[in-house]
Amino acid sequence: MRYLKTYESMSYDYVLVVDIQPGHEEWIDFDIEEFCGWLNALDESIIYLFNGPEFGYEDENEIKMWLIDHGLDEDLAYSISFYEKNYAFFRDYMDNGVSDEDVVKVGKYLIENDVRDTRQIPDKDKNKFNISRKYFTDGYSMYIPDLYDFLTNFIDKNSRPLLVGGGRDECLKEVELMLQMMDVDYELEDDYVY
Repeated sequence: MRYLKTYESMSYDYVLVVDIQPGHEEWIDFDIEEFCGWLNALDESIIYLFNGPEFGYEDENEIKMWLIDHGLDEDLAYSISFYEKNYAFFRDYMDNGVSDEDVVKVGKYLIENDVRDTRQIPDKDKNKFNISRKYFTDGYSMYIPDLYDFLTNFIDKNSRPLLVGGGRDECLKEVELMLQMMDVDYELEDDYVY
């Protein structure tokens, strides 16, 4: 059974699913039925992050029904913690050449100083970062989303989540960077990353 090949020897606190939903189906390059079978075999709690109606995508119930139609156990579908995460909270930095290390460094500063947006960083602190000052203006900003508050209800630096979903260099990458900002040791299950 393919879905157990890398999973059998590992132990995780959570499985964190990112944007495996009907609105992204054209980019998903693995079998959804196989993915649902893999989820059915898990013992871990599942946190399901998705882009929702605010951005023109499905709501939680539509995603649940889609998963059930593809073989997810109905009881499991209703025990999953779903969260509409939105997106693009780090993209101004990601898409304009700021390194992952610098994105994480800025994000940790925001979290540690209870500042939600890079435009709120005091001028005296902007020199702590090895990036252009333009990244602290309205044209290029980064913020800590409500997703951070949601994740802290489940995950801390002692947690070990397994991460699946996509897009690899888009929303999934934003969640990876968020976990790095939280000092969370995570792993990717490449069989279910698109």
